[in-house]
Amino acid sequence: MAEPVYKLRKGVHDIAVFENTYITKDGASDVFYSMTIQRSYKDKQGQWQKQTISETPEQALILASLIEKVATDIISKGKSTNDVPNDNVP
Repeated sequence: MAEPVYKLRKGVHDIAVFENTYITKDGASDVFYSMTIQRSYKDKQGQWQKQTISETPEQALILASLIEKVATDIISKGKSTNDVPNDNVP
């Protein structure tokens, strides 16, 4: 797999952006970007695991807006939990 052109990490979350080259129908070379969104967590045995999804930047924006809406609704009802430790993430 190619190296990411951009990486960002906060707590248990990582995002990596990849530049991809492809050939268009007329034979020209063009670029598109994709991203992976990864969350680290400990399983029941205490071992670190990673959960990953891959999205285009456009789909990531849709996902981000859905997450923001749901999180805002939950927090406004006083139902937030924050029991995921952010320390010792591999």
